[in-house]
Amino acid sequence: MLFRSGLRIEERYRQALDFWPDYQIAKLRLEQGKSRLTFAENQRLPVLDLQFSGTNNGLSYERGELNSIVRSGRYPEWYVGLNIEVPIFGNQKANSQMQAQSIRNRQSEMDLDAVRNILANEIRTRWMQVEAAQQEVDQLSKDIELRSQLFASEQVRYDAGIGLLSQLLQRQADLNESRQRLVESNVRLGQAKAALMYSD
Repeated sequence: MLFRSGLRIEERYRQALDFWPDYQIAKLRLEQGKSRLTFAENQRLPVLDLQFSGTNNGLSYERGELNSIVRSGRYPEWYVGLNIEVPIFGNQKANSQMQAQSIRNRQSEMDLDAVRNILANEIRTRWMQVEAAQQEVDQLSKDIELRSQLFASEQVRYDAGIGLLSQLLQRQADLNESRQRLVESNVRLGQAKAALMYSD
């Protein structure tokens, strides 16, 4: 659907979606849930640690001499080790956390879809209100054209002495009433457009 300003309903939906707080919150919750799921999956993996240590040692009966021996590095000691941890029955806590987070993520995705649908319905409703108001304005504009022609014809008949003053006044009253309805309809159209633009 194309609105008279050239804006399509799909574009308006995307614009509103970018700024709608409920959508941004739901999207953030889903992103946080995905990070937690990645963390929970990581907790299920075996742990492998590399340990490395280096020191200088020395042996002496004198305290002052011991400091110089240690600082000289003549008796270095090195330690390198690998530590691996694999739970025998699997990491039940990490498995449970991962399953729970996976369910929460599915719920967050459903919440995000629900928020999208709510906004889409809101925009579609407002869009239809704008279209209905625009059609009313168009119809009333055509009505005014016809009533103007009728009034002009009645004016010619009255000026020629064929028409009655009451008919001329009735045509003028009808024309004025149509103009008043057009003004009211334009106000409703403006309100509908503003409601559409601020529907986010």
